[in-house]
Amino acid sequence: MQVTFGTALQGQRALAFATYALAVLLLGAALHYLVERPFLRLRERGKARANSLAPGAAAAQPAAAATD
Repeated sequence: MQVTFGTALQGQRALAFATYALAVLLLGAALHYLVERPFLRLRERGKARANSLAPGAAAAQPAAAATD
């Protein structure tokens, strides 16, 4: 950002702050949707698979739901 907009933002602190804040938020959102969410889905899929393969999993699920 500083290489691209460094001279244009020089001396304009508020505009520079807003530009950098927007860039950070956009990058954070992109990382969340492109990296973190697929891995969270993969983790949930693994948990569901482990629960379905565990012996007695069908009997344990209603009891767990009743305590919540």
